[in-house]
Amino acid sequence: MSFEVERIMSVKPTLPAGVRDYLPAEMLFREQILAKIRAMYEVFGFSPIETPAIEREEVLTGGKPPDMIIWRTATSTKHEGDDGLAMHYDLTVPLARVVAAHSNSLPRPFRRYQCQKVWRGEKPQAGRYREFMQFDADIVGSDSLLADTEIIWLMVSAMRTIGFERFKVRFSTRKVLNALAELVKVEPGSSLARDLFRILDKQDKIGRDGVAALLAKQFVAEEDRDPNDPDATESGLGFSEEQIKTVSSFLDITGSSAEIVEQLQQLFAGRSTLGEQAAADLRIICEGLTGFGVPAENWIVDISVARGLAYYTGPVFETTLLDLPEIGSVMSGGRYDDLVTRFTGESVPATGASIGVDRLFAAMEKLGLVEKRKTKTQVLVTIMDQSLTANCLEALRVLREAGIPSEVYMGPDMALKAQMAYALNQGIKFVIFVGQSEAEAGTVQLKDTSTRQQEQVTLPLLAQTVKSKAE
Repeated sequence: MSFEVERIMSVKPTLPAGVRDYLPAEMLFREQILAKIRAMYEVFGFSPIETPAIEREEVLTGGKPPDMIIWRTATSTKHEGDDGLAMHYDLTVPLARVVAAHSNSLPRPFRRYQCQKVWRGEKPQAGRYREFMQFDADIVGSDSLLADTEIIWLMVSAMRTIGFERFKVRFSTRKVLNALAELVKVEPGSSLARDLFRILDKQDKIGRDGVAALLAKQFVAEEDRDPNDPDATESGLGFSEEQIKTVSSFLDITGSSAEIVEQLQQLFAGRSTLGEQAAADLRIICEGLTGFGVPAENWIVDISVARGLAYYTGPVFETTLLDLPEIGSVMSGGRYDDLVTRFTGESVPATGASIGVDRLFAAMEKLGLVEKRKTKTQVLVTIMDQSLTANCLEALRVLREAGIPSEVYMGPDMALKAQMAYALNQGIKFVIFVGQSEAEAGTVQLKDTSTRQQEQVTLPLLAQTVKSKAE
């Protein structure tokens, strides 16, 4: 044995953290789910596109520090143009590039869907991967709230067509939190505003008292914080009692969607034009969803929804599984009216949502919703006698020409017991046997492995018989 063979054989077949293999049992179900989502997107009038996995880094980041750790590419041999390339971390930024590059040939509004893998250098954890698939749908070129409403309608429809019933599409608008920032004299979009939203996002973990304590805690600039002091790394905002009271009034808002909108209107009335507009926007979306007949049990206004990416400018959406909330949002999105601006200087309104396919699949596995099948094969043609192989292959041809997934046994153990064991292990419903008498009569023996019933069928009626029994 050569050294090279020894070296190759010693390599462990392990995966890096944050990625996974999909074997046939998972992949078949996954493809089935993707087909259902694709069909639903097309019912809503969306058309597919595909973009490269690699982009110029400045395209992905806009020349600014990225919102997340991205995967930069490297090649063993340098070629012109190889520098500054990275793997796309979502499908929204590449869509913005496509819209800018093909603006003369794309319609407005442009309704697109896209299903591809993306890569992020995040810390792997439950439901969070470094390589994962996204399935996006976006409407580009419409600033109407009807577009945002339709995206929420699409989200609910997609989740229901997959098979979920107990879920909520939670939505708000970035205008709500920006208006709150205005009320407490914090500049929207500033680092202080981001700190405020970060603290509000901790309410489920630290409670209202914990939020109030952080708001009152003295503010420490990031460059002055001691990384070795756990208390110092969590800066407060140094809010006054009046500012904390305003935030508390905001956190008190609860109830049905209509009640939340009404309370927002009361909170911001005469105090924030932006806040009044936010309440009006949410009211319009709620009325639209009701008018469309979108099931009310599957959507709700939730002013805690903010979405992490900085490019969102308006309504934002998240989908929570009520039986597995800890896995996080499985379908999210929002409005991003300024993303194309980095390429053309033109503000192009856009809104959309994305399904995290791998997180969704992980959730379905945990909830026992994955129906695992090892193969799509419906019929296994056995070979009992090598001299009758041609007859067996004729039966195989008849089945395949009729569009029936079928295969002929090719294993090393040609014993009939081994062939039957293969069919049962793979979950193949029908098995065909051809003996000497069947070959002479132009027939086959067709066995149903689930009922164990067996009958003799002529070749002209074979496909019809299999189809009728498979129904």
